[in-house]
Amino acid sequence: MRLLDQDRSRDGGSVHVKRFYHKFVEGLETYANYKLKDVVPRLTGIVLIHFEGLIDQESYGRHRRYLKSDLVGDAELYDHLMGRLAGWRRVRLRGYHRAVCAPITPVLVEMRMTGVAVDAGEIDRQVARLEGVLQRLDAMHESDFGRRVRSNIQAAGWLWGELKLEAKRRRKSDGKPSLDVEHFKLLKTAYEGRPDVLRSLTIIGEMRQAEALLTRIRPFGKHIDPDGRVRSDMVDRLATGRIVAQRPNLQAMAKPVTIGWDDEAKARFLEVPRLSHEELTFRSRDVLVASPGFKLVTMDLAQADVRVLAHEVDTCKLDRLRHTRGLRRGRAVRLGHGDPTFDRIYEGRLDKRNPYWEPKRPRGPKRMDFDPSLGSDLARDFKTTTSDFYSVAATKMLGKRIDKRTNPTERNRCKEAVLSVVNLMGATSLGKKLGVTTDVAKTCPERFESTYPNEIAFRRLIEHSIAVTGRTSTFMGRERTDSAHHWLVNEKLVEAKVQTGGAWYWILAAPVDPRRHVLTFHLHEVWECRRDGSKGETIYTARENRVRRSCGLLCKPNLEYYLPYRNVSWRSIRAVRTATEQVDYMGLDKVCRGLFNAICQGRTADIVKWQMIRVQPILGKYGARLLLQIHDELVFEVPDGSVAAFKDEAVADLSVVPGFSVPLVLEPKWGERVAVGFLRNRRLAAA
Repeated sequence: MRLLDQDRSRDGGSVHVKRFYHKFVEGLETYANYKLKDVVPRLTGIVLIHFEGLIDQESYGRHRRYLKSDLVGDAELYDHLMGRLAGWRRVRLRGYHRAVCAPITPVLVEMRMTGVAVDAGEIDRQVARLEGVLQRLDAMHESDFGRRVRSNIQAAGWLWGELKLEAKRRRKSDGKPSLDVEHFKLLKTAYEGRPDVLRSLTIIGEMRQAEALLTRIRPFGKHIDPDGRVRSDMVDRLATGRIVAQRPNLQAMAKPVTIGWDDEAKARFLEVPRLSHEELTFRSRDVLVASPGFKLVTMDLAQADVRVLAHEVDTCKLDRLRHTRGLRRGRAVRLGHGDPTFDRIYEGRLDKRNPYWEPKRPRGPKRMDFDPSLGSDLARDFKTTTSDFYSVAATKMLGKRIDKRTNPTERNRCKEAVLSVVNLMGATSLGKKLGVTTDVAKTCPERFESTYPNEIAFRRLIEHSIAVTGRTSTFMGRERTDSAHHWLVNEKLVEAKVQTGGAWYWILAAPVDPRRHVLTFHLHEVWECRRDGSKGETIYTARENRVRRSCGLLCKPNLEYYLPYRNVSWRSIRAVRTATEQVDYMGLDKVCRGLFNAICQGRTADIVKWQMIRVQPILGKYGARLLLQIHDELVFEVPDGSVAAFKDEAVADLSVVPGFSVPLVLEPKWGERVAVGFLRNRRLAAA
């Protein structure tokens, strides 16, 4: 179900698409979800029996009817989903399910049954330290400003009531000013001219950071089983393909966090540090320990997402112009198959083209198109260097020798530039991450493009492909689909909410020709959109071909097409509606960011899953156990006497993935604990 329909929850997986339904079935006009009682009516039209209250308190007869209803719903849903998987277009997705999803399930169950040993005493010590830091910071704020701000009510009263600050970010749930750490960073930037406010904001922000870490560590004490182990549900359900741990989330055991301390400024919120660096550093992963007679071994896939990008560019054989033209032509043929109406609409746009319209020429020099014959410079760097990759990339980007130890700042800045290309991060977000202005941040991707031009051209190729299809897939066959965009380019008739010139409209239209910046619609009807989101006065109908009231959507001069055709910018579309469903639309730029990121993250997840399946015979050979998977890192528990042999064999076997053209590098670490012990043992091994 999640392979085929990935946006059914409120957060919408990785792209945060909000989906709900019209009143197709009475009482089920809610946000979409994966519950059987809601999914079955939406997709199959069968309404399941539902009883209010607890089913285990119902009579035997009612309970039996309820179970029969669920079985019928299961069968109908299964037939519906398998029907959607049928056909040659879904061969790769079916293959992905057989090769990855089915084999990984028993591995995840085994990880759930094994669990991870936890040091309860370390949890108590870290909780006590965090409580002490919070009390000390609260007392510091009271000493300087005469107000305690430990609770949310106290902090909100001080910031929005006493200081009367203007909030820059609000919570989605109730619209009240947010008290998260990111909001405090925005407020510090806005009020940097007021030292007293800046000091208060910084102290409260560090308290929020400590509070967030405390709420992450403290609950683990409640999940320790009698044998001293914590067991999480490992679920393969994220839209990107990543595995997530639940109840509790062992993947949230973060890397070392230093509260109120910066590598460059040393003390962010105090003129003279009153707390040492070690007192403010918390290693939540220290609570995970090895069982008696075992060592913990982790294997981290170095530069995983960047290596995936290098592989994609190195193996791609598509020409951008031919590829995008072929996609648009194939889309038109598919939608017009057996439907002369759509064929007539699609061809009719040529007769309605404005002969006096002149397209806007892009500013700046012409950008290079993707050239498959050039291959990937990233891939060549990975194949030819054995040193730190980001130092090599920084040396090429800056034109001078960069070393990880002697030039850490420049090296890390270039590293973030590389990752910003992989994640399609904008200049504003990159500037905030690097602590520089937006203008300075813009130069980082530009240097990357001048060093690795074919990689940027490949990204533009994928963006054009996403504009026409609304979908990407991993090299193993897992698909990632943005529902709203996919409907816009694959449905013969859709309703869309459009904002233009400060006004909102609902349109009923046939999406004719998707391009990189606009979507050409054949308008059937246009309505005014009321404040509550419903349709208002009818403004235009294609039958009459008459505009009843002047509006910015229909009456602009010098457009490419005459009515009933109109180009609508992707960023102007706010929602898309089919017969029974509606999805908020985020614009093509955000869609591309999510789907291109899914290529890199999803294919990294495919590699890690393949490694989890591949390593099973080696685990049996050495009596080792796979405990945890954290994105691109695997955590094993290995008997003391077998650590070296297991490490060498596992690294050699898991570093070669069939069909992957770029060398993989697994970085093994080992020790008694997941954090401190690894670094100590690596230094001893090097000595």
